[in-house]
Amino acid sequence: LWNVAQHFYPYFDVTGTDWPAALREALQRAAENRDARDFTTTLRRLVARLRDGHGGVGDGREAPGALPLAWAWVEGRLVVTAVVESLAAGARCGDIVRAVDGVPVERRLAELEPALSHATPQHLRWLSYRPLMRGAGGDSVTLELEGETGPPRRVRLGRLRGAYEIGRASCRERV
Repeated sequence: LWNVAQHFYPYFDVTGTDWPAALREALQRAAENRDARDFTTTLRRLVARLRDGHGGVGDGREAPGALPLAWAWVEGRLVVTAVVESLAAGARCGDIVRAVDGVPVERRLAELEPALSHATPQHLRWLSYRPLMRGAGGDSVTLELEGETGPPRRVRLGRLRGAYEIGRASCRERV
């Protein structure tokens, strides 16, 4: 992977990426990886150093599963934009997602960012909501939501097996 980018990636002068340093960091991390999942993260972090939205690493072991809702970044906050009402367990359109499994959204994003290859901050935001939503089918997630009224609340949602996302429906449309 590193060698192909070294010889064929045309934008090192644009991104300012120190690719030899990225290799040294990746090799050090790989030497400390405990399992295949850690190694996949190491490869993702290496590709992310290219700062190119076309790069990505998949390991083929990630079982598809998505929450029964859609969300998007709106004015710097993660907002629920659609729900499958019969499966949403109290999540509503317009809710602001404050935390995922007890981790504040901004902190979770900071954890994800080094492994997401992106060209701009806007592209990073667009890429980031997917790993927050996805996981193994059948897994459940606890979201801390803030609605228009009332105190923040927690809802537990299961992921839909075989789904990557529920689509691009908006809150005005029935899902």
